[in-house]
Amino acid sequence: MLDTEAGREKWTVRIAFAALPISLVALLFTGLQWRSAERAANIANQARIDASRASSDALAVAEQGRKDAVTAAERQRIDAQTALDRQRRDAAAALEAQTKRADRANELADRSAKAAEDTSKTAALQVEVTGRPWVKFKPRILSVAFNSNFFRVESAVVNIEDTFENVGPTVALNVTSWEDVFPLDATFHRSAIARQKEMCDANRHLAPTGVTGYSLFPKDPFILHSIVGPPMKLVTQAVVKTSEGDRVGFVLVGCVSYRAPFEAVDAPRHQTRYVYLLGRTGADGNFNTYIEPTGTITDLGVISVPDGFSAD
Repeated sequence: MLDTEAGREKWTVRIAFAALPISLVALLFTGLQWRSAERAANIANQARIDASRASSDALAVAEQGRKDAVTAAERQRIDAQTALDRQRRDAAAALEAQTKRADRANELADRSAKAAEDTSKTAALQVEVTGRPWVKFKPRILSVAFNSNFFRVESAVVNIEDTFENVGPTVALNVTSWEDVFPLDATFHRSAIARQKEMCDANRHLAPTGVTGYSLFPKDPFILHSIVGPPMKLVTQAVVKTSEGDRVGFVLVGCVSYRAPFEAVDAPRHQTRYVYLLGRTGADGNFNTYIEPTGTITDLGVISVPDGFSAD
């Protein structure tokens, strides 16, 4: 029994000693495996670090490439926009210059047309002025009769001899005339000129179916007698008290209307308008426009008033 146990212990010791090298070998092998695993882990970690660094470098390169691409694209966009803006400015400048040249050409054309029109009008006006009739007027006072009933009311009746003469080269057609005598009032002759304007403006546009008038040939004077004059009521109102007694002055206003043979029948008439003061020339050479309002006077003359004359 004891031998058996002792034998077992020996075998156990033997087996233990036999297992010891194996354990040492296993331990060595395990250590080698651990070191190999640690080296592999270090290599893997270094590979991971290298891969991470390579990835970061690749990302940095890619980001820089993207930034460079964006910068290049922005520069290209700016360059393209600058070129487009320059082209637009150049095109606008060229268009403006072309427009100015066209405007200048149009202006010159308008000026040329206006000059041609003015030349034509001037030529036509010259032909009209040199080829149309011109009628002048000259009055002679035959008498002034106060308190006359010639007009069915007591009036200052003025008998006038009117001489009309055509000094132009062509005949004057549709010749008509109007005139009247007014007492000088507080405004001198302004009221008479206002009446002249009213009547002569109306006579400038006579209806073709109305009074046709007469013809007046060149250098062939025509004499017409006219009897006009204001009521004595107006004469009395215009009387001026002087040291020599009551005195009154008179103004003759009128116009002669006519047309040229080459003008339309309904065209506005040409007119010669006139204003004369009645009176006497004294021994001193002065013209006295005031006379005694009684009886019949036959020695009166006339003197023209410049601001009442016109000829067109």
